[in-house]
Amino acid sequence: MAKINLRSNEMSSRKPNSQSSNRSLVLGISTLALGLAAFGLVKYLGIETEAKSQEIRSEITQVEDQMNTAEVKKLYDFQDRLIEIEGLMDRKTMQSVVLNKIARYTLPTTKFKVLGFENQTGKTAIAASVIVENHNELAKQMEAFSLIGDDVDTVLLDSSKVDKEGTGIEGLIGFYMKEEAK
Repeated sequence: MAKINLRSNEMSSRKPNSQSSNRSLVLGISTLALGLAAFGLVKYLGIETEAKSQEIRSEITQVEDQMNTAEVKKLYDFQDRLIEIEGLMDRKTMQSVVLNKIARYTLPTTKFKVLGFENQTGKTAIAASVIVENHNELAKQMEAFSLIGDDVDTVLLDSSKVDKEGTGIEGLIGFYMKEEAK
């Protein structure tokens, strides 16, 4: 058989371009150098960030040590006491308002044996132990308390009995007063 040349003349005469190979080599080395430089920069910035972070942690520790002194603890204790006193003053002011309303609606023949307050969320529970002449006067006093205003819930009689001296009726009256908006 005869030899058949399957290559075309065009392909066999073409030589690798050395200029193109040099460009590829330079581009590869440049990319590698650029990648190494970027990696080095990231590593350097990480080390710098860690150093700054450690410095800030050290400053925080110093400030915490300064804040844990006895003088600072006394100041915080004093502040807590002031807040508690403000709360007590607010409750006393509210109780004063409630007492004034109750006083205005207390009948002249009614005597208080006990008057108790219990602060609850948004309202005050009031328990009044009163001594009146008879059950009719007790009913009138309950009605008077219900007329205090819209901020009074249902007035209830918890119990009634003849007082120890036998001079009248002792009644335990309970109701809620809503807190006024400040």
